[in-house]
Amino acid sequence: MQGNTTMGSRGLGEASFRRGSVIVPAAFLLLTAASESRGAAPGYEISAGIMESDNVQRLPSGGSSDTIATQEAVFTWHDKRPRLDADIDADLSHLTYLRHTFGDQVIGNFIGQARAVLVQQLLFWDFSENFGQGAVDPFAALTPANRENINYFSTGPRLLLPLGGDNLLNVAGSYGKVNYQTSPLDSNRMTGSLGVIHNLSIATAVSVNVRDERVEYASQLAGSNYDSQSAYVRFDTRGNRTVIGADVGYGRLREPGSSPSNLLAHLELSRKISGSSTLAASFGHEYSDAAGAFRLTQTIGGANLNSQPVLQTGTPFTNTYGTFAWNFARSRTAFGMTLSRFKETYVQGSNLDNNRTQIDAQVSRQLTPTVQVGLIELYRRQQFQNNVGDFSESTSDARLTWRAGRNVSLFFDYSFAKRQSDLSNTDYKENRVWLSIGYGRAAQVPPGPPVPPLPNEPVY
Repeated sequence: MQGNTTMGSRGLGEASFRRGSVIVPAAFLLLTAASESRGAAPGYEISAGIMESDNVQRLPSGGSSDTIATQEAVFTWHDKRPRLDADIDADLSHLTYLRHTFGDQVIGNFIGQARAVLVQQLLFWDFSENFGQGAVDPFAALTPANRENINYFSTGPRLLLPLGGDNLLNVAGSYGKVNYQTSPLDSNRMTGSLGVIHNLSIATAVSVNVRDERVEYASQLAGSNYDSQSAYVRFDTRGNRTVIGADVGYGRLREPGSSPSNLLAHLELSRKISGSSTLAASFGHEYSDAAGAFRLTQTIGGANLNSQPVLQTGTPFTNTYGTFAWNFARSRTAFGMTLSRFKETYVQGSNLDNNRTQIDAQVSRQLTPTVQVGLIELYRRQQFQNNVGDFSESTSDARLTWRAGRNVSLFFDYSFAKRQSDLSNTDYKENRVWLSIGYGRAAQVPPGPPVPPLPNEPVY
């Protein structure tokens, strides 16, 4: 569900913000651009409140209670201007544990993309920023002691050079930097791509592409540096109600001592089936790594306070995934559901091979012009093929919202989180109650349900 900015999964996200990252200049750049735009107005909400937990350490038994002061900022901006395109979704919260069970925490996700038009229809400069959290130990419960910040920033030019007729040469390069708060997986990424695009119509294109990415780790503890190369054909069509994108080709890794290869395939489909209902589905089979999986799961899940369920390792793997999403919205009732399935098969060593299933669902009802109720459910199950440690975890959330004024809202929230695992001493149950007051305004968006995000939309 794109842009899910509810607090429905507070029980799953807690990470300390002790290490600097490039999110600060990137966020400043994008937010400054938003403030200068005369297009679609961005939406924002700032809030402050108090949360009470009965098991803040998430222990199987005997956990401590704590009172948590919260300050949250939500920002949404999707705009297309002659000189700037921007897509930003952010939900970030600062937590202060008043009984000092843990130090102050910053949790949440920032997802931002921007394209500056340097020369109309010819030369562009792209920016991309992904900030969030992941578990340090995938076999243990998610707590502030088992959570780290992850930041992935990339930028670079893109040239669309006319070749005559309906053909374009697509040349792009980018530099990416990935920072981890705890894990020794910091890396620099240099990427270059070349493609020939043929426009079949104003809304349909086919292209032939090659791409090469170099991954260099800052620490030898992460593993060996490697190259990821691919050659593929892409088809895109975009109509008033339907969007289709498909890739098929060949991918290869170049590592010290080995060069495995595999099929590369993607399929993305979204369809507005009525004025109140939108469906989307995607499939992928590709080489990836922890940073790439972080970006993918964050894109599918949208901006919220959840951590990303990725394994922190420097070893690349084959990632096979499928997602299905349905968003529904009418005058008083809204519903959204996303079902995702991931299979990760590691190139070297199989001890972390795993399957992951995730379900995100939410429903809301406008009881009166100023009162809304909502229910949110997050379920996640992870199964390891060659390791003991399968687990499932869920968070159930109920929220009452009262629009006390034009820009002022009061929120009451109750959530119940639990985990069940094959490993002893990693199960828990936790109840949280939260009360807050917020100030803000909604973003300008098209009427009807939002279109679920697609992981591999065209960049040209």
